[in-house]
Amino acid sequence: MLLNKSLSHTPLRSSVRTSAAQPVSCHSLPSRRSVGLQLGLLGLAGLGLTPSRPASAEEALVPYVPTKDKTPALRSGVIKQDGRYSFEIPATAKEQRITNLMSGNFCLPNCAEPWLEADFVEPNVGQIQLLAIPILKLTNIKDPKIRDVGSPENLLQRVGSYMTGAYFDEDSVVAVNTKTKADGIEYYEYELNQIDAQTGPHTIAQVTSKGEVLYMLLGIANEKQWNKGQDTMHKVMDSFKA
Repeated sequence: MLLNKSLSHTPLRSSVRTSAAQPVSCHSLPSRRSVGLQLGLLGLAGLGLTPSRPASAEEALVPYVPTKDKTPALRSGVIKQDGRYSFEIPATAKEQRITNLMSGNFCLPNCAEPWLEADFVEPNVGQIQLLAIPILKLTNIKDPKIRDVGSPENLLQRVGSYMTGAYFDEDSVVAVNTKTKADGIEYYEYELNQIDAQTGPHTIAQVTSKGEVLYMLLGIANEKQWNKGQDTMHKVMDSFKA
């Protein structure tokens, strides 16, 4: 990038006649800010660097922690109020209303089927949901660790339909991973691409168990959302703490 020529001073030859001085418009001169910006960009180019792209609104994440009486599961004590889950969501995500049927309000604290704890939508990224599954639906072990419930592959066979909203197709599995986070809890992570799923087709999930609940954080996206927002979705998953 070249600096504005008005910054250079070329001496005039003495043989050239000069006319009366003309006023110079302030708009023709570069501002200190623009000169500084150009010099800064030249400096980055000299170092072989390019200026970083500022994060878009949907890429900026903010923490979500439910209040102590936010959901029926928290109010009933099925999820302990002093050990509430948390995760980050895009700053532009909108919280969705959860019906009594989906929230488990009609059956807690003795629900035999999964219920929805949280639901957010960001149009450019996708949908983020936290599903809670009664641990007794999966094992009789009291307060089990995720390994007590099953291996990553075995558990996927049992809860995969909750990720897709329909049947689970084994051929849709893109990746299966495990990770232990700073909270000392192990999480199973799944990525699916099931074209005929009621959700998605792109779905990523982090799953773990704590107390009486198997937690399943879901990131759901269509093709357009996934192409733009998959990095954001993975960051949301990594921020999850049960």
